[in-house]
Amino acid sequence: MVVKPPILFLRYALPCCDKLLAQGLLQKSEFEMLKQIAKTNNYQGLTKKEFSQLLRKLFPKAVKNLTLTAKSIGKPVWSLQAVTHHWRIDHNKILLQEAISNEKQSVESFQTELCKVKTGIVSKVQNNKLLIKFPSMDLSTKTLNKDQALTHYRLVFNHWLNVSKNQLVTTHYFQAVENISRTIFFFGSKTIGDDLAWRVAQFIKKHLHERIVKTSNAFEIFEAINSFGAIALNSNKEVNLSSFSSIPELVIVDVAEGFDKAQLLSINDLKQLSINSLHDFDVSYALKLLKALDFNVIVKIIALPMVKNEQSLKPKALRNISEQVLKLL
Repeated sequence: MVVKPPILFLRYALPCCDKLLAQGLLQKSEFEMLKQIAKTNNYQGLTKKEFSQLLRKLFPKAVKNLTLTAKSIGKPVWSLQAVTHHWRIDHNKILLQEAISNEKQSVESFQTELCKVKTGIVSKVQNNKLLIKFPSMDLSTKTLNKDQALTHYRLVFNHWLNVSKNQLVTTHYFQAVENISRTIFFFGSKTIGDDLAWRVAQFIKKHLHERIVKTSNAFEIFEAINSFGAIALNSNKEVNLSSFSSIPELVIVDVAEGFDKAQLLSINDLKQLSINSLHDFDVSYALKLLKALDFNVIVKIIALPMVKNEQSLKPKALRNISEQVLKLL
């Protein structure tokens, strides 16, 4: 059963309640009610409007950012698409922008890493806790400091998911939030330089558990959508989103003009980029078609820098760009 969108928002925001409690902005009894709402997927006597107003009061900054996300994708603020898009894509983009502008806080600081919404594989299930393994080039914990270990593994609480080993879940701080389906597309060709995404795929595939597709055919995207059972929301069909436990996710990895390192984008960012920004015209066209059809999928784009010379294809450079990609997944 699908989680009510405002309650999905709460599940992601719930770890922030510790700070509200410490500041006296939230009573312990209110916190217990919020935990019950998150766990049961029930408003506990409140109307949707009353609960949404409570979220605005408790998390004004996050709801403001959600409102901007909803406007950018043309969806109602408390729709499943807007809430999912905000937390799985825009939240991390905003977080990194704030870290870059804050000279006192490193982009890869402990606090920034904690606050990221990350997707990982369930390595172990133990009562109400999950050991999550995140994609990384180096999974040896013997030589890692505290900050590095956090990017590799995390023990998180699980209060509402029915998950088992090797399933993908999203996390925020020390909380498991959603279990998801995901396919990652690496676009390229056999031409030297145009094959960068394919080379990265070879580098990182052993660290990933989701389905990986190396292709030059952009319209395989729609085959993946069909396998998810996703629906074009602008069709005249009656759409029953309750058949989805969470919105499935596609990740597009391709070289693009104008970047000096791997960058996380969304379909909406293509408005600010030229149609040829993604190296493959077919990929750009397919993504614009995907947006026009309005399928209930989340699409992340990881743009790789264009290959400038042979140095960009040497093992050290490939490892560097591969690590960047893994951190964005």
